[in-house]
Amino acid sequence: MIAWLLDHSTSRSAEIYIDNLPEHASDISRAITTSPILQHFASAFRGTLVDSEADAVAGHDVRSRVTYHGKNAATCGQLKQCGLDDGIPHACYTCSHFQPWLDGPHEEFLRELMAERANLATELGLDSPVTKRRDKLIGAVQNVIQLCHARRSELNAAAEGNA
Repeated sequence: MIAWLLDHSTSRSAEIYIDNLPEHASDISRAITTSPILQHFASAFRGTLVDSEADAVAGHDVRSRVTYHGKNAATCGQLKQCGLDDGIPHACYTCSHFQPWLDGPHEEFLRELMAERANLATELGLDSPVTKRRDKLIGAVQNVIQLCHARRSELNAAAEGNA
């Protein structure tokens, strides 16, 4: 996310911004809790992007697989112990156990969410709490898509460097 916000092509150069000393933790925490914009980004996607199912915690267990319209999309690191196992439940993208796969259908899921929000906005208005209720989820899915783009760039750069 930091790399994307700074318009960096990879996350390597942005690592300095997350390499903080413990004595800075309270200042960082205060900045995040007092800024609505930072809160939005900090609390959206909380899981871990993985390159594939094989790289995920519990990826060896097919019960942990999360699908979207029959397409494999992610792994649940807790083997879906929350009980939400019908497709990609909306709560997954904001769960710390969610491990979306690099090639998962995240853009397709985002398009569905955006269409749903547009329909609600037409019916209820943009300021309706019902319309706004998906904004955090939409932000989390957008975070995942941005992380996927950054990771693909890293992988492409590494492949070009090895060629």
